[in-house]
Amino acid sequence: GTITLPSGDVYRGTITDGMYTKGTLTYSNGNSVSGEFRNNSIYNGTGTFTIPGGGVYSGTWKEGKWDGEGCLTQTNGHTMKGTFRQGKFHSGVGSTLMPNGSVYSGEWDHGKKHGQGTLIFATGQSLQGEFNHGQVYNAAGTMLFGTGNMYVGTWVRGKWTGEGCLTHPDGSTLSGEFRN
Repeated sequence: GTITLPSGDVYRGTITDGMYTKGTLTYSNGNSVSGEFRNNSIYNGTGTFTIPGGGVYSGTWKEGKWDGEGCLTQTNGHTMKGTFRQGKFHSGVGSTLMPNGSVYSGEWDHGKKHGQGTLIFATGQSLQGEFNHGQVYNAAGTMLFGTGNMYVGTWVRGKWTGEGCLTHPDGSTLSGEFRN
């Protein structure tokens, strides 16, 4: 059957006891989702969905959650493309604006920065290199700390290594060769 809702959304497919069960729901904005429905919402299937409050998810659903290959485009233009698990980004490549105003662009695994990436702080300093389970691993650049300290240099296996400079909030500096 076909149902046209007051919002302009149109459902085409099987209807059982007044509920969508298997079909395609096309939203008035042109987005659509297809597959198995429960409680008139996509349960297992694929499609594109505009998230209330902004953003667009395009990909697959499993048991009512984003699961499988997909792409999430946030209202600020940042995207996460790859594998989703249980409604969260799991692995792939993407960029995201973090709560502290920093932007990370690069590889992800298990929902954490992992692999090659660039972290740009809200102040403009940046860090580029390899991340390991959310932490800096092998990289070069500038990192700001919550204490107000700033380190400019390189990291090897997560430790400051090589020529670098640590600047304290009072302006004093410690520079030279850092070793694990």
